[in-house]
Parts: sequence; C-alpha cells; structure tokens
Amino acid sequence: MPWVWTLNVDEIQLDNYTFKVEDLIPPKPAIFLLDKVALNLKGASSVTNTPIRANIAFRLNESGTFSAQGTAMIEPLFADLDVAVTNLDLRAAQPYVEPFVSLGIGRILKLLAHVHS
Repeated sequence: MPWVWTLNVDEIQLDNYTFKVEDLIPPKPAIFLLDKVALNLKGASSVTNTPIRANIAFRLNESGTFSAQGTAMIEPLFADLDVAVTNLDLRAAQPYVEPFVSLGIGRILKLLAHVHS
C-alpha cells in the first residue's frame, strides 16, 4: 500500500489583512479591494471529509461588509453557515455582466441568511 500524506492544521488566523484583486480579462477591468480581512479556520485538513470551522469577515471596496461563520466540508460538499452582508455595492461585478445582459447592478443594503446544504 502506498504511503498517503495527510496535512492537518489546527488553526489559521489572519487579522486586518488587505487584498487588491484586479481581473483584466473582461473588456472593462474588474477591481476589488478587500480590507479589514479577518479569517479564522479551525480543523483544516487534506482529508476531505473533515469538517472545518470557519469565521471570515471583510470590507469590500471600502463600503460593504461581508461575514460568514459556521462549518463546511469539501466531500461530501456541505456548509452550515450564518452569512451577513451589509451595504455591498455590486457594481464592481458589472464587468462580468455587461458582455451578456444590458443590466444595471446596484447595492445590497442588508442581507442576513443561514446557508445549509
């Protein structure tokens, strides 16, 4: 039997990180600034049927906020998350919509949801 490697990480913690993502593929570039990124993962593993506890929050393009916390698993695909979105300006995603539909995208003022799959 071949040797199989397993990677287990007890906890991953990021606090107050900033990421700028620029997608130059669409005709009009899509730019996203994620700041105040906080991420906490517990129980991450290369064993795909291991549940991972996650807590993530960030601000998008200096106005909207996104947060999610709960448990997820890769295989079988599973998520039990509480999600909150506030003042999210979706116009940053407009470059992905324009080639297909003439549709103006606006803003999500507040969304609270529980996702279970």
